[in-house]
Amino acid sequence: MAMAGKIKLFSIFMSGVALSLAPMAEAGVSTSAAVIADIFNEEPADKQVDDQFQIYNQTFTRLRGEVELLNGDAKISVPEGFYFLDADQTSKLMEELTGFPAESDVLGMMMADGTDPLDSKGWRLMVRFDDIGRVEADTGDINADATLQEFRSQADRTSLGNASGRGAPIELLGWAAAPELDTDSMSFSWGVDLVDFTRNLDLVDYRVNMLGREGVLKLELVASGFDRDAIHAFGAQMDKLASFNKGARYQDFSADVDKVAQVDIDDYLTLGWAD
Repeated sequence: MAMAGKIKLFSIFMSGVALSLAPMAEAGVSTSAAVIADIFNEEPADKQVDDQFQIYNQTFTRLRGEVELLNGDAKISVPEGFYFLDADQTSKLMEELTGFPAESDVLGMMMADGTDPLDSKGWRLMVRFDDIGRVEADTGDINADATLQEFRSQADRTSLGNASGRGAPIELLGWAAAPELDTDSMSFSWGVDLVDFTRNLDLVDYRVNMLGREGVLKLELVASGFDRDAIHAFGAQMDKLASFNKGARYQDFSADVDKVAQVDIDDYLTLGWAD
């Protein structure tokens, strides 16, 4: 059961269902089997299991500075004090530690120094790419009230992962940051506050979707367990971390050769949020 507990913690995160996530990694706090076991009310893992996880962790190449994404079509800037695991390493971690197949849209994940992917509190930033095509962006205001209502409807229908056994019941409280479209970078961002009553945890879910010529570059941050003001401040700056390069930008779209998405920006905002 202890091994299953660790696998459950990690697979909840790596599934990409942000609202079903277990609590994540606080910067500078190292993992212990006892902490993870406490979250899931399970016995601590034995030394052999802990050693296995540490071996995986020690094999990673932590990328820093500017990291190329999508074969040079995009990039992400890793702030000082943070590191990035690329797509291959993130996928390897998911496959070897959970047994689930790697998700093809994953480009990598960012974490703070002193943390690893199995820590029990804090945060992680997932980076993905959806090759849906160019999502048409209306320069008008996004209807925040209608969007929030749709989020709540999705949450009610899915129980935020609880029906599938992937997570605990979580309630959506409201906006941490209302949806906003930046027409300079062609990105839209938002954040919501949540609460997990089962484990008495406050959660914050921030997302930035950067619109590009061939799809959407997605930054997904879910955090709990420590300084909410710091998390809100970091979330507010997430749109500055990544960008498309010339040739792959939204404005580089060519109607003759490029694909147009079948959804617009309003539909994409709520697409599959709590699935």
